[in-house]
Amino acid sequence: MPDALGDQATPVVGPWKEPRDLDHALQIADRLMAIRQRRRAVLGRLLDQIKDCWLFLDWGHDRFDDFVRAELDMSVRTAQRLRKEGRTLLWFPQIAAAVDRGLALARAAALGRLADTVAQARQWLAVADRVPLGDLKRMAADPSGAHHKRRALQRLADDAPDLVERAIAQRQARLDALAATETGGSPTGLAGWTPDARRLGPSRVGDGPDAPLDPSAIGLTLRPDAPPRPAEPAERHIIVPAGLLDAARWLLDRFPPQPRRGPRQRADHTCENPECRRRTIKIHVHHIMPRSLGGSDDPDNLCCLCPSCHLRLVHGGFMAIERIDDADVFLYPGRAVVVR
Repeated sequence: MPDALGDQATPVVGPWKEPRDLDHALQIADRLMAIRQRRRAVLGRLLDQIKDCWLFLDWGHDRFDDFVRAELDMSVRTAQRLRKEGRTLLWFPQIAAAVDRGLALARAAALGRLADTVAQARQWLAVADRVPLGDLKRMAADPSGAHHKRRALQRLADDAPDLVERAIAQRQARLDALAATETGGSPTGLAGWTPDARRLGPSRVGDGPDAPLDPSAIGLTLRPDAPPRPAEPAERHIIVPAGLLDAARWLLDRFPPQPRRGPRQRADHTCENPECRRRTIKIHVHHIMPRSLGGSDDPDNLCCLCPSCHLRLVHGGFMAIERIDDADVFLYPGRAVVVR
């Protein structure tokens, strides 16, 4: 590299310019990340060809790992990860073309594990951009039933715009009809339950209230599989003293146990926010319809959230949850995710 060039990144990304404001800084960051992703894709293809064609032998190395340690400024594990990404792009031209158009390499790697044929890769590409990255990685980690999951996502993609429309209308009708807030009429209330709450959900394409919602701002995902239930214990016969059962019945009639409130079993101490899905020991149980507004403790009215999503997003007014039929619609500023 000639000394006159100065910074080695200059030939790749051009001379550095100080951002004018925050929006300009974000544009620069997006452009730099796009350049980095394209270079990573090219490097992955190159490493896969070097390994498959045994080119490292011509450069005086006995193994691919020795070539990486001696010639490249990266670990062997990083090189193997890049090579796997490059192999996916070489095997599936449709995925490679999608990466050139801006598809994240992490999504491309997940699609490479989910698709077995070129036709399946094309079908997955139709919905993969709308599935949260964390859920897409979980599907790829356990690709069993990938065909059925893809079909379910395609059906959900057809129903999602109507479900989001109904969720937005349901939330707005509730806000318009309620003069009181969840805190019982306090002027502060909880964000998200005041008549002047910020609008959540995707924007509309066009003018007027009847314009369709932006489909690119509507995400899709499937509910996690229910955790396996513990095996039923073997039936046992217990001998108790005479009168003990009668005393137990009298005690239950006199002091009925309180109903146990807890998260739905399928949550398994995992945040149900599809953009989080973090597992945490401490879980918050959120009432979709607050009890003070007529909500119940029925499991269908409960949603398990991590403390951050519950306090910062829901009660900060940046996320709302609406249940429409058998789907949960999570509304965020400018976007939505439908879980079914």
